[in-house]
Amino acid sequence: MLTRIPENDAETLLDECWSHLGYSPLFIQTALYVGTPKCLELVADSISKCRADIPLFKHFSGHFQLNNANSKKYLDSGKLHRIVQSLLPYLDHINEFELWQLAEACKEFKIVQWSKQHLLPRLTDEYRRRCHPSDDDLLQVLDIFSADKDGEWRVTHWLEEFDKRYDLQSRVLSIVDCWLAFNPTIKGLQIAAACVQAVGTRKDLPILEQYTIEGSPDEIAQIKESTRFAVYRRSLD
Repeated sequence: MLTRIPENDAETLLDECWSHLGYSPLFIQTALYVGTPKCLELVADSISKCRADIPLFKHFSGHFQLNNANSKKYLDSGKLHRIVQSLLPYLDHINEFELWQLAEACKEFKIVQWSKQHLLPRLTDEYRRRCHPSDDDLLQVLDIFSADKDGEWRVTHWLEEFDKRYDLQSRVLSIVDCWLAFNPTIKGLQIAAACVQAVGTRKDLPILEQYTIEGSPDEIAQIKESTRFAVYRRSLD
């Protein structure tokens, strides 16, 4: 309730009762969420007196309504940016799952650069691959698709993740180009063609032409022609 009333009113109530609320992780999180200078002062005072082994930020992503159906009801980009700036001094107190949840929220509310700068170095490989995959990570995903008989149909979801991370389209096609060079098979061509067909332009069609593909010439020609037709129909450049 304190996070839903005007900030000045929440600050007054927290300040008046801080002599006992300041020992509660939930109310420390609440004061940080309210985020006024006075509230942040109260938070800093409590944390400075707290033992390091006490999980002050346990379940904070749930308390802050991150990454659920209510996220955009209570949060916007500006509010989340204030929250993450307030959290900055305390990131070392936050466990890896909650850091990942925070990174996902940053992605949803378009503050990805802050996440890359401050959260990426703290994420384990498992969570980093979900939020900020490296080129090698992305190449490995294409390897997985190649081993799956329906791999080309999984491309759509993979490409949607680029959009959610606000990755440049050029990164997608650069990864696909590099991967096809080492996977010049019918299956590799099908996956690369699915990517080009989904996000490429006419200028990207040469990606499918520059490598000698192993397999039936008729099947190879059919894949290329089908992709060319789809791209020409979808794009004017």
